Amino acid sequence: MKLEIGKDYLLPNTLYPDDRSKDRRVRITGMDRKVVYLETEPPPGDSKGAPLSFSRASMRRLAHPVER
Repeated sequence: MKLEIGKDYLLPNTLYPDDRSKDRRVRITGMDRKVVYLETEPPPGDSKGAPLSFSRASMRRLAHPVER
């Protein structure tokens, strides 16, 4: 899967595979050769989500693109 900056993805919570409510929607804010930089969906009333980083290989394996 090709990852794109600015696109939304759904990251499943692997600790709770039966509970889809714990999955997180993230947006890619940047990438380099091995790392993808993300921002979570902001909580209600907030303008910005939490910053995260994830390995590129794991992101390709786990993430699912979200259509807007």
